[in-house]
Amino acid sequence: MNATVIWDLETDAPELVPHVPGADGLLQRLRGPLALPASTVAVGAGQIRPNGHDRAFYQEVDGGVVALKGSEPTCGDFPAWVERMAKGHVHVEIQLGTAAIDTLLSRAELRAIDKWPLIEGKVPGACTVREALAEARAAAAFQRAHVARYGTAARVPLPLAVLRWPDEVVAQAAAALRPHLAERTRPIVEHALADGLGAYAYFYPMIPYRLWHLTVRDAVSGGYPARRDAMAGHLDARVIVERWIELVARMLACGFVPKDPGALPTGDCLQPQNAIIDGGFADVESLVPSTGLDDRALADALRRTIAELAATITRFLLGRQAATPAFRDRMADLHAHVWAAIARQLGADPPVDPRIASLVAPASAWEGLDRICALAFP
Repeated sequence: MNATVIWDLETDAPELVPHVPGADGLLQRLRGPLALPASTVAVGAGQIRPNGHDRAFYQEVDGGVVALKGSEPTCGDFPAWVERMAKGHVHVEIQLGTAAIDTLLSRAELRAIDKWPLIEGKVPGACTVREALAEARAAAAFQRAHVARYGTAARVPLPLAVLRWPDEVVAQAAAALRPHLAERTRPIVEHALADGLGAYAYFYPMIPYRLWHLTVRDAVSGGYPARRDAMAGHLDARVIVERWIELVARMLACGFVPKDPGALPTGDCLQPQNAIIDGGFADVESLVPSTGLDDRALADALRRTIAELAATITRFLLGRQAATPAFRDRMADLHAHVWAAIARQLGADPPVDPRIASLVAPASAWEGLDRICALAFP
């Protein structure tokens, strides 16, 4: 199948081309007839679809893989995938209020197919042109800043291209989805489909297996030494943790915060489903320039950045049972170590936004405490 290229690395971010092995050839392949999987489950030669990657597959290339996110509506069995999603259910909990008090707690069980549009504003199983462009532009903006500051690409996706599928693919996806959508979610999906469906292609130096792909017995049930020793047979936990911390510090140093408040419903790059077990992060659309945040929003985004990084590292070291808030609250010293590590790195590599430095490492304990309270309760 052919698709229309509407954004590409060579045209829109040429300074990043030298950081993608064989970029010219990869871009040429994306402009020509695409070798797409015929199924949302099976893939072709040299293609990989890890468990849980319902919207992406990976093609092995020299030096790594090319990810293609959003090709599933072109598959012959996309209607069957939609039916499976319609039968699945997820628990959703929303807590709203002011900085002083939570005033509303609402819980509901949603069908998985309705969760995508209702909570995330997305088309189930597909990628809109708008979403693909947002991911490519966010990744390119950070990679430009990282290359300019450090001379190398960061361990996040290197965007290659954004594709637009033909109108018939949009029509086929709409026909498959329409009978299964709730009355409240059908208009949301129809509005999103009006932008067109597309795909986002990016390069990464390995198959981007995520934290949730790690199958090692939890420390809660088997002990931390046993978990650490089991992981040592497959990866270097210390290197991965240090890379995650360094990468987040570099994001902040370049003036980017990975916890865009607007990404709250859709998730962000620091969460376990996007933390790559080589020390990188995927789905960096949640990266937002700090200059776009006022002092209060920046302080909140920075606090949530370090809290999420600490939570992800805790889950990595101890396992899924460490994901509960009650458990994490007992491990405040882990959070403190992560905060201190970020502060040390930014002390040696001052952020372009001086507000970040003063928030991470205030001149005194009183200054930090006083600022936090003043921002939270103006």
